[in-house]
Amino acid sequence: NEETITVNWGAVNGSYTLSVLTNCEDGCLAPVETTINIGDTGGALACRHEVNVSLGLNCSSVLTPDMFLTSEPAPGVVYQLMLIDHHGNPIPNNLVTEDHLWTTIMAKVIDPCDGNSCWANVLIEDKLPPQIQCDDIEMPCWQVDSYEPLISDNCSTFEYELIGETIQPLNCDPDFIKEITRSYIATDGFGNKSEVCNQTIK
Repeated sequence: NEETITVNWGAVNGSYTLSVLTNCEDGCLAPVETTINIGDTGGALACRHEVNVSLGLNCSSVLTPDMFLTSEPAPGVVYQLMLIDHHGNPIPNNLVTEDHLWTTIMAKVIDPCDGNSCWANVLIEDKLPPQIQCDDIEMPCWQVDSYEPLISDNCSTFEYELIGETIQPLNCDPDFIKEITRSYIATDGFGNKSEVCNQTIK
């Protein structure tokens, strides 16, 4: 049986949680919850025509409507965002990933209260450089020559370069015979370079 229920949200804008409980006798279904956003109409919309977005730490980014509007969102307005990939398919949850890297997708910002909308072309990039772990460390002398710094990158392969090294003898130190200071820089597969990492090894 189908039933229609009308919910009066009142005059207060904001996010509400709608919970639906079932009357299944054996309790076979869990409660269903969804978020309802209530807002005012925002009038005319204007989007930035060309937008570049860089993917984040997990080679993904969640896009939001305010990233594409030319002005601050109007107070009390709940905009919606629709993303279309370069094949014409919708992108679920507004989540762009490495599957969209170096492609241009389309973003449509919608005011659901009055139907106004605007469009933007969005180039998905990777501009995040590799990260080098630069903590000072201690190790046996026989491991120094083979030691490599720990490096990570969000989206691609990488390579690193030792760009400087100084060796300071520690003649009066009872625990260590020398101190090595090394400087590294890393570059990922898209040409993004890390900051110089300076590391002391004893």
